[in-house]
Amino acid sequence: MASHGGWTLVPARADDFEELLALRLRAMRESLTHLGRYDEARARERLAEGFVPENTHHIEVQGQRVGFLVLKHLSHAFRLDHLYIDPLWQNHGLGAKAMRWVCKQADAEQLPVELCALKDSDAKPLLPALGFCQGG
Repeated sequence: MASHGGWTLVPARADDFEELLALRLRAMRESLTHLGRYDEARARERLAEGFVPENTHHIEVQGQRVGFLVLKHLSHAFRLDHLYIDPLWQNHGLGAKAMRWVCKQADAEQLPVELCALKDSDAKPLLPALGFCQGG
């Protein structure tokens, strides 16, 4: 467990999958519904296909799980596969704080960060402010 000024990262366990999936569904429901792409079966499949508890951390505030991230340490980069914040906790800066933590991990290893975002994600406009650019 690592504390970061009001929020904490807590390693996930294999039996956390259903809780993580439920949080992902809550976090993505509005934007995916807006795009006509909300599909719970596909969301389960996408999360399950890359679920490795060792790469997954709950984001907690005062002991309450409010989000999670999946960060993979590859030979050539750190890859942020998932970052979700519960809708009740969005717009409180937690996503930006988590992204800065990810960047610190990568800086310590002198590796770039790769991330994937939904094509029309509400988060995309925030990425340039954090130093990210769109790749090819």
